[in-house]
Amino acid sequence: MDRFSPAAPAAIRVQVLPVGQIEPASFKETLRCLRQDGSILTLAEIDKKTRSQHLFSPNACPHGSVFFNFTTSASTEQDQHLAPFELFRDTLLVLGVADGLNSNVGILQKELKEAAEYLRERYPRVVHRHLVVVQQAGVDEYPVIENVTVLKIASEASGGTWAWREAICDVAASFLAELSTYARAVQATPGVQTPGQTAKSLQKIITLWGDEVKAQPSGSGSATPTQSNDIASPTGEETSRPPSRGFGSPPPATTFEQIQAASRGPAGLTRSDSAASNRSKGGKRASSQDRVSVHGFGSGTSQSKARERGKARVGIVIGHIYMMAGQWSEALRILVEHTNVTRKLADNLWHGKGLEGIVVCMLLLTWARLEFSIPSICYPISERNNAGHAQKFSLNMPSDFRPRDAAHQAVVRRLSTSLPDLLKQILNLYSCPEGPLELPFLVVAESKIRFCNLMTTLLSTDEKLDEKALETLFSRKSNVQPKKPPIIPSNTTLSRASIAALVAEAQPNEEDGLPISDQINLLAGVYGVFAALQMDRKKSIVLKEIISKLTAALNQARKVGAAEAGIHPAATFSADTGADAVRRCLGDGDNTTVLINEIAEMFGIHLTHRKVESGTSNVEMRATRPPVHFGNESLKFEVMRVLIAFCEASPDPLGVMRIESTFLKACTTAAPLDLKPHTHACLISREEQARHAASISRTIVISKQLGLEDVQGSYWDPFLLRNLEIVEPEANRRLVTWNSNSTMAETMDQDTSSNPLLYDPNASRPGTATQAPCVLVCNEFQQCVITVQNPLDITIEIESVQIETGAKDEMQLIIEGFKPVNLGPRRFQQVSFLVSPTLIGKFNIIGCRIKIAGCREDFFPIFAAAWAPQSPMLVKNQGSNAKDAGGDLELMPKGIQVAAHSLPPIPLLTFENPSPKTSNLMLLDGEEQNLSIVVRNAAQSVAAAIFKIVDDCGVLKFSPRVENIDSPCTLEVLQPGGSTTLALSVCGVAGVSETQLNIFYGAYPIQNECQYARMLCIPFRVTVDAALQVHHAQIVDVDVNQFIFAFDLVNSWPKPLYYRIELEGTTAADEGVLTTGETMRINLRMVRWVSNASVPDSIREELLSRISIIWRSWEGQRIGTVDLRGLKLSHDQLDIVRGRLQRMHLQILDATKVFVGSFLIIRATLFNGRQSESEALMVELRLPQNTERHIASIGVLHRVLPSIPALGKGHVDFMVCPLMAGEFSLTAFAQNAQAGISSECSQWHTRSTCVFNVPEKDPIR
Repeated sequence: MDRFSPAAPAAIRVQVLPVGQIEPASFKETLRCLRQDGSILTLAEIDKKTRSQHLFSPNACPHGSVFFNFTTSASTEQDQHLAPFELFRDTLLVLGVADGLNSNVGILQKELKEAAEYLRERYPRVVHRHLVVVQQAGVDEYPVIENVTVLKIASEASGGTWAWREAICDVAASFLAELSTYARAVQATPGVQTPGQTAKSLQKIITLWGDEVKAQPSGSGSATPTQSNDIASPTGEETSRPPSRGFGSPPPATTFEQIQAASRGPAGLTRSDSAASNRSKGGKRASSQDRVSVHGFGSGTSQSKARERGKARVGIVIGHIYMMAGQWSEALRILVEHTNVTRKLADNLWHGKGLEGIVVCMLLLTWARLEFSIPSICYPISERNNAGHAQKFSLNMPSDFRPRDAAHQAVVRRLSTSLPDLLKQILNLYSCPEGPLELPFLVVAESKIRFCNLMTTLLSTDEKLDEKALETLFSRKSNVQPKKPPIIPSNTTLSRASIAALVAEAQPNEEDGLPISDQINLLAGVYGVFAALQMDRKKSIVLKEIISKLTAALNQARKVGAAEAGIHPAATFSADTGADAVRRCLGDGDNTTVLINEIAEMFGIHLTHRKVESGTSNVEMRATRPPVHFGNESLKFEVMRVLIAFCEASPDPLGVMRIESTFLKACTTAAPLDLKPHTHACLISREEQARHAASISRTIVISKQLGLEDVQGSYWDPFLLRNLEIVEPEANRRLVTWNSNSTMAETMDQDTSSNPLLYDPNASRPGTATQAPCVLVCNEFQQCVITVQNPLDITIEIESVQIETGAKDEMQLIIEGFKPVNLGPRRFQQVSFLVSPTLIGKFNIIGCRIKIAGCREDFFPIFAAAWAPQSPMLVKNQGSNAKDAGGDLELMPKGIQVAAHSLPPIPLLTFENPSPKTSNLMLLDGEEQNLSIVVRNAAQSVAAAIFKIVDDCGVLKFSPRVENIDSPCTLEVLQPGGSTTLALSVCGVAGVSETQLNIFYGAYPIQNECQYARMLCIPFRVTVDAALQVHHAQIVDVDVNQFIFAFDLVNSWPKPLYYRIELEGTTAADEGVLTTGETMRINLRMVRWVSNASVPDSIREELLSRISIIWRSWEGQRIGTVDLRGLKLSHDQLDIVRGRLQRMHLQILDATKVFVGSFLIIRATLFNGRQSESEALMVELRLPQNTERHIASIGVLHRVLPSIPALGKGHVDFMVCPLMAGEFSLTAFAQNAQAGISSECSQWHTRSTCVFNVPEKDPIR
């Protein structure tokens, strides 16, 4: 039972010890079974094991129960000193659990006797010592030995519970028999000394008095180590055991032999108040709380009151013993009787102790549903004289009385309403000093905590002792209430504030002088009350204080242990001295983890995960919302410093790494930063950041020395990765898209530029623009650059990087060339390495798995844009209520994905460096030369196919040797590791100084029409000099079928040149020689040709292609052609070249009838002057502008004329009506009537104009 339970005074402390070669796990399981099955035993069950009648025979009150508090720790000297005032603190029963003994009966009997004798010698002060032997397989019978019980194997139906309970009942029966003897011995003592300490109000005065006061005794108590030994023990055990160090009086006797020895010397049981007694003890005057005021005359009155006081105190102790033995009704009677005596004698401390025992007895009787009446001593003074309540709740109940009877329920209701005032009265009595002495702070503080737990339970049940409240008090159930605070009725006398104020008085301080263990226990009790009251803030402060006390205690224990071992305290974590302790701490790490998680949650600290199990995806562990931030930041840092110190003292390396990571995470801005010049403020100094970083490194080093390899933290900045980019390779490795159905190839640029004149609605929205996928080649490395950020003032080391893809087929990217890098403080930094895909297909790069030194490998998404969480504009929750608020929080940004495409292996072509003569060419304008280039396939597994060979300026030409019938789009095929020679011809063009040969190639065979290819670039430098040049072109129309094309031919070469002019379709040629600087006018009579070209540029190209001018040097070593594309021809000249294929005449039929209002027929006659049939023509009649009111038309003004035969004619008619007199001009146009021709294209047409005058009445001439 919990020591802070309201029923703790009724519990019997049992110390459980392992005996024999019992395993630790088995002993822990035994202790768990004892606490689960043997904590509460009914006297009816114990009665079955009782062998003889005694004072506490269970049959006297079969409805009672015995409470056992099983523990493995021995009672401290202070607990022994506080008994029998608080007998439940001292160990009354020692229970040994034996296992692993010899199976031989003779040897087993000897071992059991030796074990029992050892317990008797080792623990002589306890009431009873018992041994429980776990039955072994193969041993059916055990020797019968006194105080030895065999734990038999239970049947499968019972499940093992009854076997434990039966053994514990046997132990309880033997204990009650010994307890009867102990009670009789205590009853024979004349008095009991009150444990006390010097009142705090006198301690300062005593300190000022100096040595004179220090020589005087200050009473018994844990805080007065200078107390004189002349104050005797109530059992007279001072001769059997030396006084404990730090306490003034020895602990009370607990065995029958010790009490009998004490009874033979009654002088030692009472304190002598005479001066002779004081002089016999060295002249010192003893100060005791047993001294009473003398109100009468003579010494008889004082001695009589002292005897009555001692008898009353012994009676209260006996009443508590009866209460422990389950005789609650008899205990209530005894306690009421002797508490009345202490009240009359103004023995306040024992008066309060008696009232507390009465309260516990009534609670136990209520829980057992036994009839009782509330004693008058429990009522206020104003109600004690009124006997109505005693008559109303008399014990004279009918024989068929039931617990649910109205009278019993009235008693319980009266008890529940009286408890708050009664408990406060008890505390007031405990706070009353007796002379210079007062109760130790520990006794009063634990009483306050027990009473606060009782009042908290009543508060949660509306001050009703119902089944829920009783189950909470006596059935080892948690007293923590639901999350929602209870609704307190308006008529209640209890409140959360009053209970909290009362329990706050139980918090220890340095002036109380308590050991650190007692301080921690008291703080734990206070924490439990605040937790039941749902006061999270007070609870968190107390829990923080507990952590601080535990840290100090652990550090002190480590120093003491190191001093005893003769080593430095820092060396206690070495591999030889501390490895086992650290491993045990890590094995039990869940307990400290729960404690740390709770205090962190109270203060709004979001701790990282203690340990990530294998197979757990860190992507799933990351929340989509930021954590709810509440609480003071400075207080959070202070709490985390306390937690770090606690984990270091535990020692808990995993906890240290966890909280250190959380600490540094709280220092960051928790957002992807931008590149603005302003600084991002950090919440702690640079020096403290360095200390925490050094703590992480130190913890890892120590953990590795201890053999703990998996001690790592979580990196504190989730926005570490800011960008990931696949760098475009060099020109020879660059990829282009190639379509076999087209002769065009486009380079795959990573950054696709858009037209700035086109509106893009998604341009202002980041992340919505379509990004071109990054193209990679399978099993080929390409440079990758990642950008990382470090918002803190410490340097971190990046140990490894792995690219994470979202592909379902386990697409992996192999990393090569990565070296650990140091990321400096407060900066952005780029890290480059090579990547290569292992599979073929499309995938997305979603982030990287990055290993930071001292941290576990973690996944980091890509956050390209800056972001910061925005505080809500409307504050809806404050304080601890903010923990449950999260609906209005801003979503965390989602990481971007980089689209990528892994291609099949693509070959790589290289070329042999051309000779200087080949790379630097000297040519004349129009001259052609031949050259060759050797190309080699560097791939060892993929054949290469050359698709296209072009240059930038169009001066290089390639002619394939043999046409590839299987793949017409392939020019050359190179096997893996093979080479070929490409034969090229270069032509000199004026104005071209350099060019680049582009060879497009890809994998062979071709898999599909559209694939990726590479481009091999070979640069050339060209020097071009002028040779023959043409100027001043002129075209003269001769007739319908012929025209003259004239131009000047000039020799710009410093040597004579021979020329030859040839026309297409004729055998005649014009030849000649031009000397240096000579100019000759060339006139060429050319015959018109049938052409369907309608665009002027096409007519120009047709004209120039029919003329060929070849020149040759006088020596004949150089030969070339003249480029006529430099001639400038006007549109009128091109009209002459094309000729007017159709001629049109516009006239008015019957011109004698032209007057205002007459209908005129306008006829357009077209003549076809070509030797072939013309195409269909569209004829359009256009009226003068702004003459809608002057002349009207009838019908449409567009007519389609069918094709006109060769040298034939055709006409179309239009009808108009002049509306007023005057001169009018009409124009008709004719053009080809071809479908699908854009209106933007300028087409050849013919037109004709007709001008006529409209008189008023007379017709025109």
